[in-house]
Amino acid sequence: MSRSVEQVYLDNRQLRLQTGQLLNYDQLVLAVGRETSLDIVPGAATYALPFRTLADANRLKKKLRYLETSEQSISSVCLSTG
Repeated sequence: MSRSVEQVYLDNRQLRLQTGQLLNYDQLVLAVGRETSLDIVPGAATYALPFRTLADANRLKKKLRYLETSEQSISSVCLSTG
């Protein structure tokens, strides 16, 4: 079964699916696939942040914290190929 998650409520340990259904969880695991294919989407190699290793996660965390405190408009897209 595959469903899209629309929102994660970390404090309540719940997920809201695209269907509106709320799911409770004890532990949340983010599975990121086995390889990062940046050549599939034009521009991804230049602008995308891979998220596969701990170093990738730390780089993404740093970028998100920067964007949260910046004055620039923020748009984000999540693509998965794994």
